[in-house]
Amino acid sequence: IDSENRLWIGTSNGVCYIQGDSLYTCSIPENRNTSIRDIFQDSQNNLWICTSTGGAYKYKNSEIEIYDKSNGLTSNWITYINEDRDGAIWIGTNRFGFEKLTSDSVTQYAYTDAEEFSSACFFPDNDAVWICEFRNGFLKYRDGKFYRFHFSPSKMESVYKIVKSGNTIWLADYESGLYKLKNNKLTFYETNSGAEQLAVYDILLDHNSNLWAGTLFSGIFRIDNPMFEIFNLNNSVSPYMCEGFVYDNDSSLWVLPNGDNLLKINRKIENIHSVSEYSSGYFWDAVFTTSNQLWATWIGMGIFTIQDNNYVFHKFNENNYFYDLQLVGDSLMYASSLDLGLIKYDFKDFYVLNTDCGLSTNNIEFLFLSNSNELWISAVNNGINILKDNKIAKLSTANGLNSNSVSFIMQDTYSRIWVATENGINLIFDNKIYEITTANGLISDKTKSVLQYSDSIFWIATDKGLSKIEFSDTQNFKIINFDANFGKYLNTF
Repeated sequence: IDSENRLWIGTSNGVCYIQGDSLYTCSIPENRNTSIRDIFQDSQNNLWICTSTGGAYKYKNSEIEIYDKSNGLTSNWITYINEDRDGAIWIGTNRFGFEKLTSDSVTQYAYTDAEEFSSACFFPDNDAVWICEFRNGFLKYRDGKFYRFHFSPSKMESVYKIVKSGNTIWLADYESGLYKLKNNKLTFYETNSGAEQLAVYDILLDHNSNLWAGTLFSGIFRIDNPMFEIFNLNNSVSPYMCEGFVYDNDSSLWVLPNGDNLLKINRKIENIHSVSEYSSGYFWDAVFTTSNQLWATWIGMGIFTIQDNNYVFHKFNENNYFYDLQLVGDSLMYASSLDLGLIKYDFKDFYVLNTDCGLSTNNIEFLFLSNSNELWISAVNNGINILKDNKIAKLSTANGLNSNSVSFIMQDTYSRIWVATENGINLIFDNKIYEITTANGLISDKTKSVLQYSDSIFWIATDKGLSKIEFSDTQNFKIINFDANFGKYLNTF
């Protein structure tokens, strides 16, 4: 992302950038290589493009300068570019070392004690520059001198990225894993300190000072003083089979897997209370009371809580298919079910609310609690039932809803209710229902969910992509659509 907040993207066919809602492509000099390796913006706002065989392109005031073997570089295969505190540009090449480029000279650096001199990255650090090399350790350049570092005589070090966090230097080594350099002491992180034998390609220090590392085969992990949390298939939960997430009152993240043990993530990942007589758990939803007691639904096993480190199940029929949970204050909890209707629990007794009590159907999919403590109930293929003060009101096509197949309900900051259906959006406020459909510009009427991004911007997920709605007032808006041409599209939030 450059100084003008444009997101630049390098591909095998050239370079482009995204600004606002538009995608722009940039011209490459005729007959030059278009395979982009890296993009860098220097302190003078010049944009540098690294290519695999065409050298480096410098974009300045809409003009392009080419740096390659014809004007001093040792190779046209550029791997990395960065800038030191004096404004010198450091250019890494494949197999031929690296160059230091100033306003009036190009200085070449290579070493006779290595077969290859592929430079992976440069990292400016106060009065020094750190230089990573492929299978040749790493260097520190200071005051015109180089200092070489090796991890061990038996390793073929390939450092691909260096990041500094405080007074600690982290090094991503493709050959062996992750290293920490602090107070001139080098520490290698192995399995017993949380990190497996990893091929680490990249490290990122985010805006919250979390350090993240990306690997070739072992997923992504976070480094935390110096605890590791690895998020991949080996943590007993597949990212493809995760039903949801919920935070408890202590800010621990609970993962609801579809086919494994319940997980709790705080400063470590815990498999919570494996139940030996059941091979896997199919969790759907979970809530935490003000006393931080967990209540959750387990498909086929009913509603459960954890007491004295044990599961306590509450079962109601032979199916016990329960979905959403919704707390109403500290005294009531509701659960939706496949065939029982609605289960009401006052933390003493359970009560069944079904068609005999006024519901449109006993097949209830999801629940939503409005700001006025109205419980909005998705009655499958029967619209919406609204429960308040033990009274049930019904909303369907008979009184204004555009479809009885409801997929999502939410309330925005203006207290408007959004209802997503297979026939578009129903926007409910001031006792009226307004429709937003393909006739207004939606990418599809089969809407799945709604996300409020700001006071005036909303994202609609559909079966064909995303629609971005921006309001100029309560009823006037414009829509911008994003389909599969923008990449993999989402159909839920």
